[in-house]
Amino acid sequence: MHSQKTDMIDKKNNKTYLNEDYWLRLHANFKGKLQSVGWPGLSEEFNKIKYESELNSFLSILSQLDIQKEDTLKILEVGVGTGFWIAAVQEFCSQHELIPELTAADISLDALDFVVSRYPNLIAEHLDLACVPVDKFAQKFDIVLSVMVLLHLTNPESFNNGLRFSATSVRDGGLLVLYEPAIVNSYSPWSDRPISSENNSLGRHLTEFDKILSKQGFERLAIFPGASWLTNSPIEAHTYIGFKIRKFFWKILTKTIYSSDLLSSFSRRIILKLDALIKQSGNGCSGKFLIYKKCY
Repeated sequence: MHSQKTDMIDKKNNKTYLNEDYWLRLHANFKGKLQSVGWPGLSEEFNKIKYESELNSFLSILSQLDIQKEDTLKILEVGVGTGFWIAAVQEFCSQHELIPELTAADISLDALDFVVSRYPNLIAEHLDLACVPVDKFAQKFDIVLSVMVLLHLTNPESFNNGLRFSATSVRDGGLLVLYEPAIVNSYSPWSDRPISSENNSLGRHLTEFDKILSKQGFERLAIFPGASWLTNSPIEAHTYIGFKIRKFFWKILTKTIYSSDLLSSFSRRIILKLDALIKQSGNGCSGKFLIYKKCY
């Protein structure tokens, strides 16, 4: 499959971010660990904390969605990674007497092999969001889930293709569930600029998602916090000073507790408690779950 190779070029440091190469390298190096889809430069125990925070938010969101289906509930996860979210989806369906038919798509064959080994009944699809035909799965799924995937499509055309593909795959009346570092506050240095030193992530304003998806016939139902800046890096604040304070504490944590499996594991309960309080305050969130419905 042909892939659009160059996504982001850092002229100052002469670095080029290649989306496909980046993910193939991570999945080959970490082989199913959360570091391959989370923060590869931080400890695996920290990544478990981050994903637990996001999982708690995700389960709360699922419980609020009015999902009713007498026959098979067809679900596509775009960018399945290690398959972390599949277990949560299966548990939710089991509790609500729903019958899921799960399809997992990813750019990495290593990732798909790992996920299929854990979930043999899964339908695996090898594809590149940057260039996959947007109508490949047109109107096929009741729910399309994409968790921290589109931010890595740093090229505007790649992002547009990936988002339109995800949207087109949703049937009329179905749901599109995105988890992204969507910017909603008045100050963010990451708007239309790379978030990480490797140029592999790009923050975008919420309106950018709304604009594209409204043209695809979607309405946004809700926006929910996924993780706070404490567990997934600050991306915004109401003021410049507020952002700098958050960034200061984040840097200290990444250089001390979060870089150590032992310290992260020891601090897990405290971190998750503080993270939950920040999310409940409605201020200081990082990633956000965006829920869209395809109108008839």
